Amino acid sequence: MSGLFAIPGPRVYSIPPSAAFLDRLAAAVWDEAGRDPMRLTDFTVLLPTRRSAREFADSIRKAAGSAALTPEIRTIGDIDADAPPFEPGSTAADFPPPCPAGLRRFELAQLIAALDARKGLAPDPAAVIAAAGELESVLDELAIAEIEDLSPLEDGIDRLPEHLREAAHFLEIVGQFWPARLQELGYADPGRRRSAMLHALADEWRAKPPDHPVIAAGSTGSIPATAALLGVIAGLPQGCVVLPGLDADLDDKAWNKIDPQHPQSGLKSLLDRIGMTREEVKAFPGVREDAPARRRRRFVNEALRPAEETADWLSRLERLSELENLDTARLTADALSGVSLIEAETPEGEAASIALALREFLEAEDGTHAIVVTPDLSIAARVSARLKRWGVEIDSSAGCPLRETAAGAFLNLVLALAEDPHDPVALAAVWKHPLCALGMPRPRLRELAARVEKRALRGVRPSDRDILKTRLTSKEGALDERAWALIEATDSALAPLRDEALQSAADFARALGQSVEAFAQTGEAESGKRGWAGPAGDKAAALIRDLMNESAALPAMDLSAFARIVSLMSEERTVREPPPDHPRLQIMGPLEARLQQADMVILAGLNEGTWPTLKRAEPFFSQAMRKDLGMDPVERRIGLSAHDFAQLLGAPRVILTRAERVEGAPSVASRWLWRLKTLARGALGEEAANEALAPDSPYTDWARRIDHPAMDELAQIPAPRPCPPVEARPRRISVTGVKTWVRDPYSIYARDVLRLKSLDPLDKPPGGMERGNAIHDALEDFLNAHMDDLPANAADRLTALGEAKLHEAGLSDAQIVAEIPRVRRAAEWFVARERERRGVGYAPLLIEAKGCIEIDAPAGTFTLTARADRIDAGPLGPAVIDYKTGAAPTAKVARLGFDPQLALEAAILAEGGFPGDKSTARQAPQSLLYIRIRGGRSVGEMRELIDADHDGESLMRAAREGIGELITRFDATDQPYLSQPRAQYVNEYGDYDDLARRSEWASQAEGSGE
Repeated sequence: MSGLFAIPGPRVYSIPPSAAFLDRLAAAVWDEAGRDPMRLTDFTVLLPTRRSAREFADSIRKAAGSAALTPEIRTIGDIDADAPPFEPGSTAADFPPPCPAGLRRFELAQLIAALDARKGLAPDPAAVIAAAGELESVLDELAIAEIEDLSPLEDGIDRLPEHLREAAHFLEIVGQFWPARLQELGYADPGRRRSAMLHALADEWRAKPPDHPVIAAGSTGSIPATAALLGVIAGLPQGCVVLPGLDADLDDKAWNKIDPQHPQSGLKSLLDRIGMTREEVKAFPGVREDAPARRRRRFVNEALRPAEETADWLSRLERLSELENLDTARLTADALSGVSLIEAETPEGEAASIALALREFLEAEDGTHAIVVTPDLSIAARVSARLKRWGVEIDSSAGCPLRETAAGAFLNLVLALAEDPHDPVALAAVWKHPLCALGMPRPRLRELAARVEKRALRGVRPSDRDILKTRLTSKEGALDERAWALIEATDSALAPLRDEALQSAADFARALGQSVEAFAQTGEAESGKRGWAGPAGDKAAALIRDLMNESAALPAMDLSAFARIVSLMSEERTVREPPPDHPRLQIMGPLEARLQQADMVILAGLNEGTWPTLKRAEPFFSQAMRKDLGMDPVERRIGLSAHDFAQLLGAPRVILTRAERVEGAPSVASRWLWRLKTLARGALGEEAANEALAPDSPYTDWARRIDHPAMDELAQIPAPRPCPPVEARPRRISVTGVKTWVRDPYSIYARDVLRLKSLDPLDKPPGGMERGNAIHDALEDFLNAHMDDLPANAADRLTALGEAKLHEAGLSDAQIVAEIPRVRRAAEWFVARERERRGVGYAPLLIEAKGCIEIDAPAGTFTLTARADRIDAGPLGPAVIDYKTGAAPTAKVARLGFDPQLALEAAILAEGGFPGDKSTARQAPQSLLYIRIRGGRSVGEMRELIDADHDGESLMRAAREGIGELITRFDATDQPYLSQPRAQYVNEYGDYDDLARRSEWASQAEGSGE
């Protein structure tokens, strides 16, 4: 027999941090039951969390055997009148049921909207939903503190700062409107009902003590109603309370000065509430604390003692040393044995170090268990991802927001697409989502989606479905029917959400559910329901149900407001997928980790603001208002977190981790970590303290070397020199491609030999290329319409064409409005120059004409092609013209052959390579002209390549010889296609630079002249 109930009441025990709390408790219950499996069911055990309740059941089975029946195990916060430990017929069952969470949120939102309307404000449904969430926190906090009367605040509201004075008006809802509305609905506020249940149970047991053992274990009694129940349980004939880690060594002076941020503040408040002193709390029967664990506990408690008592830390350490019969240095070294510290440079480095520590831990013998505890979900996600590189599957039991799951993301993606059905990113995202099928097998959908994306969604956004259809139509006029069917199926699935009228949230929710099922349909019966499968699907379906059934209080809204509501609520709701059942590793939050036991504990994210989490600015209550109402100070939460931290430090092996920089800025170490380090350095000296806290293995160095090997360990790669067989090399090129061939042969290799082509981004904003193409197209149409004479209103006509072409290019109405003045100035300038040219004998001959010639070469015929913007007939010979809206090549660059476009077009013309009138054939060009059209301050520029020193014949001949030499050179099998070999023409980034791995070799090869 453990003798839990042998001493007179009230009975309160404490288990030190180093003991396996739940295993010790289970062993005591098993002993108290006389090791009789049948008597275990006589016990009622109340625990603080559901996880601890599950773990305790496992501990009972370990102690009594897997076939043993377990005690009645309940989570304190889940106690309700319709289940044990309440007796049947309890009067607590008459208490109104709790208001459902969704209904509570929407009803509060309606009250906030009414308050806004009373002030003359137009309430935004999504904003009032967010405000209702803040108000729920206030209701919960007031319910926990059991405060109903808010009248103490009334006299001081006018003296508050403006933001708090405005927020205080919301307290009308808390104190008046909400209680009245709950009475109308027949519900109780969940927080107040929970407290009422605990008080009711305390009252029943006080009046009629149960005839069986009752144990409340692991709770710090931070909620008044819980504290009241614990006080009753401690005094029951067969009742006791078991506390986690009460510090019996703290001197009375320090105990009496404990502030709300101290780890023992919660336990001190509990003992004060139930009217007990520390001396009356007994050590838990059968638990013996060994010397190393005791020394660590004392050292940690000393480090975390009240701030006012830290001035004489070292003298206190000396007194502890005397108690342990050790010198201070030895006491400190023993206390820190098994504790190490990792301070990584970044959060990524911190997660990598943790993952390596866990991977190393797995090399130890089976049966040991490690947990990572952190309030930072991003650290948990990073560690989980890092471990996957070794095939270790481990997820955080804290779960993740519904919005980040497949089901939740799908809801939001469908709504985003419904808001803007022409958004290429939204279309591609919906089609690529694993839940999307649109009535066809997923492989077919993926194939069609890829086809539509490549042909129709890349580049500038198609502004309507007609443009999409045009892009899916071949040059011969044949529509890709299967691809178009995907567009039609998408529009059909979106149809329920396309009503632009204001609707209720319930109607939108119903429509969203229909759309989601239409998108998810694979063609098989009931396959549309697969979007609601699994834990995340259940949560998504529950969100839709809540919006359909409980949102009647919300005003009518548009689709955008409804989408914001779904986004907000899916971010707030947590999904806990069944984690991979790893037998030895877990990641959890501090609350879940309470009472957990492990051989190694990693406490991660130990920076101020993360752990402890610093509450943001209080939206409703100032500190003075909290004091007036009798609420706990906000620092109380830090004290509870500090207790968690101190308890977790009791594990045999502990690794503390933090990142020195977060989001590029220096971080501040957690106050608890800072105190531990400061006390250790004071006792040992800085160097010895750092050595004492150094991890057994160099995890940060390993992490750095895994992801960033030292440069001297990397073999320097040479620049690529691909030499494909001659038969694989291209046998045709355009005159505009010659510039690329000269400056960056590797691009020709990648494009024409490997047949790789860079894709435009989705939803590409219209830029210089689109504007340039629009101007080109406008000039083409204008000149084709006016080959002979220019009308009097030529500038107006060209401006109108420019506006139309800009619209076709995808520019928005606002962008076009901004462009029109530039287009008009450019049109007026161009028309004036055109009249001048025609006045001296030039006349348009060919517009956007295609031409080509064949060139004899060592490997066979090579074709040179061109598409000339314009060729004019001139008084002394032809003029070859190219329009530029961006930079035009200088005459020197063009003459040297680095951009020989116009001279090569003239050569093609001279050799009869353009269609139509051959009268200009064999003539040297009279003009090689770039017309640069801008429309800004510098409206335009005429850049002529032919001058007194450079006649058209010589430029044309040089270009013709140059292209022949280039073809001959690359017809040799040993001629490589080099990546940007000419230093003066190196681009900062080319389409094929990654393929050529330029970043790995270019710094050395640049300027080599190859």
